[in-house]
Amino acid sequence: MKKLISNKRALIVLAAFFSVNVNAFENLNTNLDHGQNRAFIGANILNPNLDISISNATILVSKGKIVKIQPHSEEIPESYSVTNIENKWVIPGLIDGHVHLSESGGAFTRPDMIDATKIQNYEEDQKWLLANMSSMLQKYTALGITTIFDMGGPSEYIEHYRTLTKQGIYPDIYAAGALLAPMEVPKLNVNGEIFTKVTNAQEAKKLVESQLALHTDIIKIVWAPHGGFTTEQLYSMYQPAIALAKQHNKIVAVHVQDLENAKRSIEAGADILVHGVLTNDIDDEFISLMKKYNVTYMPTLSAFSHYIEIFNNELQFTEYEKRHGHTEIINSFQQLMSNVKDTGQMFQMFLKYIPEVDSTADELAKFSAREQSIIKQLGTMFSSKSVNSQKNNLKKIIHSGVNVALGTDAGNPGTLHASSLVGEMIAWQQAGISNKDILKAATFGNAQALNLTDTIGTLISGKDANFVVLDANPYKNLTTLSTPVMTIKRGKIAYINGSEHDGTH
Repeated sequence: MKKLISNKRALIVLAAFFSVNVNAFENLNTNLDHGQNRAFIGANILNPNLDISISNATILVSKGKIVKIQPHSEEIPESYSVTNIENKWVIPGLIDGHVHLSESGGAFTRPDMIDATKIQNYEEDQKWLLANMSSMLQKYTALGITTIFDMGGPSEYIEHYRTLTKQGIYPDIYAAGALLAPMEVPKLNVNGEIFTKVTNAQEAKKLVESQLALHTDIIKIVWAPHGGFTTEQLYSMYQPAIALAKQHNKIVAVHVQDLENAKRSIEAGADILVHGVLTNDIDDEFISLMKKYNVTYMPTLSAFSHYIEIFNNELQFTEYEKRHGHTEIINSFQQLMSNVKDTGQMFQMFLKYIPEVDSTADELAKFSAREQSIIKQLGTMFSSKSVNSQKNNLKKIIHSGVNVALGTDAGNPGTLHASSLVGEMIAWQQAGISNKDILKAATFGNAQALNLTDTIGTLISGKDANFVVLDANPYKNLTTLSTPVMTIKRGKIAYINGSEHDGTH
């Protein structure tokens, strides 16, 4: 990091970078209360999208907005109460660009992947989730995450999110409804469809039309060759629907895994690739397409690894995750692995064969031809090669000029809500990404992905007063994010030193 520069020079440079985005999106968080006039004094401010920092500054906050960032020596208006954060470090509120609020993160939340309904049925998972969503959302703000993007769930849950958020200081929620997909997943259809099957362009457009009435922000598409669709058939089916969504200023997020389909989804109008490319190494043509069409690359490294760990019976939660996770969710995996005999055939097959996908030819020889074929098919997804490919692709694209955003895929089995963000950051570190670039992706990169840079993602006058106060410089010590000193949400002190606040203290 460059040396901290003078306050006045930094403020001038910040102003030069300020730009207003004309697109407006609906926030499902209906609690728009804001804090009273408050001055946060003594802050060292970091905006990860800029190569400047501000030392010993005062942040003036009023009506939920940052009114001014000024030198510590400058007088504070009489109407402002004062909060001393001297020698602390301040970053924009963190954003998780990929969560699923309709999934608990537990072992029983995806019966299509882990068939364990004889141990606990899916209805119980959803009942627990809806009953505990308030505390789950509180964990996000407690860990400095002030905005989340829900990348798909039952459209029937949308109104629940709007109603629930009236009751407390929760993250802002920008969401998709049910996913457009070339297949259906009836095992998940308890309170509504999560994957809605479309087979042609007319059906895809009709589903987009139905989602426009939800006033959500994102249209999520599964772009995969399920049902025998070719790349060109998927393009023909989805392109008109994508065009319709973009006519109504919706962000189109596409789940895609391989390079060929990723390229065609970009040409069809995708705004975000929500997992990045999983099964191939990206090339220069891909990067050129990303730049040409201004597409965001949003890999999810840790969620994919968690599935592999589950199937290898190697999933272990960190002390940090245990401290901030729900006990029922943490313990569900021990319950699962203690009762494997009661799981479905597919899960038992995964447990038997996925640990073999990286085996040598000699090791594979002990299996029958049929078993070797199964292992080979599983290896196309669940191998160390895929994990390494994801990391290499991220490393290649991070300095390419493409917008890169950070998401966890929280809610999937083993990927816990809120606490998984630090785990995803660590996975990025292991891929060779700098702390500054990681934080940029988790703040400005996500804001840019959803055209929200006029309100969130940076700390500058006129933006929402969403920020995190830390003990240490996160560019040097990323683990300081594990113990935030304070979370400010729309000017209110939402969390401080281990307790929730209402912003009046």
